[in-house]
Parts: sequence; structure tokens; C-alpha cells
Amino acid sequence: MTVYNELNQKFLQFYEQDVKAMQKSIASTRLWLFVIEPLVCIALAFIFKSNIILCLVVTYALFSVKRVISFDKAIKLKLMPKLCSALEPLVVLLWENSNEKDFKYFQNLYSEHNLFKLNEAHFEANDSFIGKFNGVEFEVNEITNKPNVWRTFTTIFASFFLAVVIPSFLSSLVLTIVFLIISQLFGIKSLSGAPVVYLLTISFILPAIIMAYKFIKVSPLKLSIKVLDIFKGAVVCFNFDKVKEGHTIIFENDIENVLVKSMLTSDFQKVELEDVEFNKVFSVYTTNQIEARYALTTAMMERLLRLKMDFKSKYIRASFKNGKLLLAIQSDKDLFRLGTVLPRSNKKVCDEMFIELVSILKVTDALNLNSDTGL
Repeated sequence: MTVYNELNQKFLQFYEQDVKAMQKSIASTRLWLFVIEPLVCIALAFIFKSNIILCLVVTYALFSVKRVISFDKAIKLKLMPKLCSALEPLVVLLWENSNEKDFKYFQNLYSEHNLFKLNEAHFEANDSFIGKFNGVEFEVNEITNKPNVWRTFTTIFASFFLAVVIPSFLSSLVLTIVFLIISQLFGIKSLSGAPVVYLLTISFILPAIIMAYKFIKVSPLKLSIKVLDIFKGAVVCFNFDKVKEGHTIIFENDIENVLVKSMLTSDFQKVELEDVEFNKVFSVYTTNQIEARYALTTAMMERLLRLKMDFKSKYIRASFKNGKLLLAIQSDKDLFRLGTVLPRSNKKVCDEMFIELVSILKVTDALNLNSDTGL
């Protein structure tokens, strides 16, 4: 029996003993929140037909959203420590409910890897694990790094105004002055004629089209640098002492990763790997070709591709630097859930969480294969 089969057996035992014990409480809370209480509110609103009652119903609905979130947190608070204990001694895992590490901690841990731009004003850390498996120490943090909507809107509007509106106006002004000079030279006395109006209109529209085209062409890069580098998901840091000389960055070939490439210096060179499928999905840049090829074994490339599938992620990013492997796994959902009051299968929620956890643990297999080479 492999270690992962043993972990699965331990997880199933934990599910039967601990998770199922909470199902009655979850079902009862779900019944009250989604059936009984809403029906009572609807009945009161229908019977009394009062604005006061309607306001109370709306207030209740908003309060219920908070109750759902609080209840889900209570489930996690009770079950997560038990899960960590249940998986011992195969994996040493310590879970923290609320991450009390300050922003500078994450800045020191992540910033040198250049996988995303941290923004203290919009940064939030949730679940945190510290563990050891397969002889490899690792740390997992679920984080959100999102700028607010107003800042995003104002930056895009300002960029558009400065890049399109003002240049178009100035270009139109110059063209109009040129046209006036030409009209005087050729004896055109009036500017009220239709051909003149058309020419003046074109003098603004044509520059606007050109400026707008240039703005659309370059704005994804500029805007992603300023506001659109939104990251939500799990960031996993593994100790990997075999890579210390250079810096290798792996990111997917899509617009959401344009920021990563924009932060690369001239020291980075593109790495062409033998795995054609991997090259279709990922781009690899490094300051040390030998170290990059050593780190990106066949097993590691397969694991990176598998991580995206297991987490149902839109993209993942990776960085080898200073004896660390940093993985940024994008996910829009609340990760590492062991149960929820929402009407979903508790077994399905738990299975998804276990798959995510095991997928992270399996990265240590690829790291250990590298260590076995003796390089």
C-alpha cells in the first residue's frame, strides 16, 4: 500500500468518525436558514403588507448571509485540527484558522519571486498550513490580493482619457489649424459648407481611432501592472535547497500572466523544453539554464499540469529561487473546506479538499526525485 493509499484510508476514517457527526447539525441549520425562516418571512410580508416588515425581511436576508459564512467557519474551526491529527504520522500538518502573520511576512516570502504584485491595501490571508511530508518542509497560505472596484475603474478611465481623448483633441486641433491655413491660401472664405464640416469631423475621428487602437493594443500590459493583477488562491512554498544559483519562473501562456513576463529583466532567457505539451501551456524563463532544466524534470512538469486540473484552476505560476519553490495556484472558490451549510454534498466537499491537499503533497515526490540525482 502506497503512502497516498494510507492517507486516503485515514481520511475516510476521519470522515466517518468526525465529519458525519456534524451532518445532523449542518442539516438542521440548512433547514432553518433556507426553508423555515424564509417561509416565515414571506408569510409575514404577505399577511401584513407593511414597509416595516419588508425592511425587516431584507435585513434578515443580509444577516443570514453572514450567518452562513460564520457557520462554515465554525465547521472548519472544529474539523480542521482533527484532520491534521488524523493524518499523522504520515504527514505533519499544522493548520491556523485566522492567519495572524502581518503583510511584511508575506512580502518577504513572496515578493522576490515576482509571481504577482502584492498590494497591502487589498491583501487578505485566510487558511494557513505548515507541514512536512516526504522529508520536505512546506507552507501553504490561501490568500486574496484584489484591488477595489473604484480604483480599477478610475485607473482605466484615467488611462483612456490620457491615452485617447486628450491626444485626439490635440491632433484634431492641429489638423483644424492646418486646414484653416490651407483654406485661406486657396481662398475658401466660409467654414459652413458640408465638405468643411466633414473634414473637421474626420480630423477628430481619425486620430481617435488611431489612439484607441494603440490603447487597446498596449493597455492589457499597462493596466495589469497597475490594477488588474488580481490573485486569489493557494500559494505553496517548498524548501528545495538544490536550486540556489539562479531564478526560474514558469507561467501560463495567457493574458492573465502578462504581468509576470513584464517584470522579467534582461537577465532572463527563455527555456525550450523537450516536452511539447508542457511548452504549449507554459512559458519558462530563467537566469540559469542548467538549474532550470535540473528543476523541471518530467515528473515536475507532469505535477504542474496536474495541479491545475486538481484545483480546477484557470492558471498556475511557479518560481524556483534561493532554495525555494513557490507555487501560486489560482482558485476563485474558498479552498480547504470540510463542510458547508450550503446545499452541497458534504462528501463531495471533503473529497475536493482532500484531492487539493494530496495534489500539493505529491509535489514533494518530484522534488525528491531531483534530490536523488545528487546534483
